[in-house]
Amino acid sequence: MRLLLKGETSPIPQLVLELSKTSDDEADAEITFTTWSGSFRFSFALYGWNLARFADELQRIRERMEGTARLTNFGENIELTFTVAQPARGIVLVAGKIADGQWLKDDAPGHPDVARFEAGFQTRFGWLVIDQSYLPEIVREITGFIVDNKLSTQHPMR
Repeated sequence: MRLLLKGETSPIPQLVLELSKTSDDEADAEITFTTWSGSFRFSFALYGWNLARFADELQRIRERMEGTARLTNFGENIELTFTVAQPARGIVLVAGKIADGQWLKDDAPGHPDVARFEAGFQTRFGWLVIDQSYLPEIVREITGFIVDNKLSTQHPMR
């Protein structure tokens, strides 16, 4: 599956989201974000439940014209967000972040199994402005990808 999102007034910036199935419950995602000064690409793994939750959140912000939909990987160190910015005009901002780092055991007294994420590298990208009329197509594409590839939408910890 390949989604291409372009700005409302200019072909740049643009964002491409590509999904491909890797197992019964997992997919690879690749995001390419292009600006006037260049582009960057990154890949990460997603579960079917990540995609299903994102599609549900996109549907919710489309219906209510408020809030944010988040697509995150399991560790939540990679995030793509769609935020309703101007409800009356149907303006949605697309942005994201990438953080690379490590999970460290927290030495908090009484909490020996608690871990915290310490970012070594973090970047934010985005503020691609799109119209809310793109949201139904995005939801259909993601939902179709889940169904066509028979991805499990069950959370692995439940």
